[in-house]
Amino acid sequence: MLPVNGQIIRPLLGESRACIEAYLTGKGVKWREDETNADTAYTRNYLRSQILPRLEQGVNAAASLRISQFASACAEAEDYLAAAADKALERCRTAFMPGDRLLIPESCLCRSVLLLDALLEEDPYLQGRILYRCLAGSTQTGRDIGTVHVDALRRLCRKKTDGQLSMPDRVVVLKSAGKLFFCRRTEATEAGPQKDVQPVPDQDPQQGKQPDFQADPQPHAAPGAAVPTAGRIYPAAEAEYTVRVRDFDGSMSSIPRNEYTKWFDYDKIGTFPVFRTRQPGDYMYLYAHAKTQRGGGSLETDRLQDGSEKSGQPGEMIAKKLARIMLDGKVSAGARDRIVLPFIGKEALWVPGLRMGDSCKVTPATGKILEIRWNSGRDSAQNHTERGEKDGLQNRRDDQ
Repeated sequence: MLPVNGQIIRPLLGESRACIEAYLTGKGVKWREDETNADTAYTRNYLRSQILPRLEQGVNAAASLRISQFASACAEAEDYLAAAADKALERCRTAFMPGDRLLIPESCLCRSVLLLDALLEEDPYLQGRILYRCLAGSTQTGRDIGTVHVDALRRLCRKKTDGQLSMPDRVVVLKSAGKLFFCRRTEATEAGPQKDVQPVPDQDPQQGKQPDFQADPQPHAAPGAAVPTAGRIYPAAEAEYTVRVRDFDGSMSSIPRNEYTKWFDYDKIGTFPVFRTRQPGDYMYLYAHAKTQRGGGSLETDRLQDGSEKSGQPGEMIAKKLARIMLDGKVSAGARDRIVLPFIGKEALWVPGLRMGDSCKVTPATGKILEIRWNSGRDSAQNHTERGEKDGLQNRRDDQ
């Protein structure tokens, strides 16, 4: 709390309660007590009535004064650091050039651009403040951005390869051509899958021909609606997902066993996933002879089909093409390009309704977990079941 914060001025902030009451008493002025001041359920009241008196009695009689002086010193330091961060930001910031439009998705509006080399030359502390300011400035409210997001962005900056991160409030940060682009997806495009820039066609893992990236014989689903295929439903927009990082206590029995929530080892991933539709070259890490869905079988009953890829020894991790996984899972050709999935680079973490990868599964040694929840899956499945039951009931009535 500052003595002066914009239009709010607190002239008595540095004075003790005892001094203020003594002054008013000497002047014969009565005052009113806020009834909540005695309620220790509020943290500020608990510190004021319970903690500070103990510090003054058992540690230092001037504890409250020393804490107030330290807070003033911190406020002065914050003013200095904020000014230093302003100057550092200006050294790192650059204009958005017409050619940069080719580097970011059409669905995004660029808010600010940083020169990566200039950023990395700044003091590490100032780097964090610059990244936080650009992230918060790209959101609508400036909220929901914390240390975990800044740390993920730091790791992206240190990597030698380009990449991108999805942040709260539709913010996307892209690292490309020696720059960091802080963008925000427009509301008009949020409901649908993000269109990728200039995809290069891959080859079908089985026949060596162009796959069905261009073909789409089935009608498109409504924007933001779950994609139905072969009686199953898949996510069609990033907005259908909820992502959070949380601590893990090592209890493997607490791992969710349902189809709509999956836990991943955040210590291994170290960043937030990007939600997008598939691209050529995407893959998923699986254990050799792992189990996946095939045909109409259940998720955990059939053996992995290796197709044209090299099969590994039992227990060995192999990279299986996402196109092959969707083909084995009987995902219809028209739906494969519209399903939105979580990716780390080219690695797909999870295909809701089909399977999750094996490279980032939670173990007893996991410290932090990345929880990804598909919110629309359960609702869509429930609605699909209810519609089927109503149709069946109506058919029986018609037969009668």
